[in-house]
Amino acid sequence: MNFSIQNWTEYFEKVIQNLTPGGYVELQEMDDFCASDDGTISDDHAQSRWCTLLGEAAIKLGRSYQPTDQLATIMKQVGLTDIVETQFKWPIKRWPKEKKYKELEAWNNQNAS
Repeated sequence: MNFSIQNWTEYFEKVIQNLTPGGYVELQEMDDFCASDDGTISDDHAQSRWCTLLGEAAIKLGRSYQPTDQLATIMKQVGLTDIVETQFKWPIKRWPKEKKYKELEAWNNQNAS
């Protein structure tokens, strides 16, 4: 939903208005930056530059990126409770050695194609 929501506080307030008791909301958001476990992705890496340009374009369109590490704070501020945040690696290149991450990379590559 990132880049499509102009005001996350208003969005979560509407979520609360539409939830029934015991209801929940699930978000699946991606960070707008690239990182690597071994530091091989620098700020001048093509993927990093792409992420930076995407963020700049979104600002120009009035849809600035909301950092994912701030979403839980906004959710608490509007009254949502029992917030669980889980982070996952999402490989973008064929670097993974582990089968699980190789499969995720293949899905990501297919999705981006």
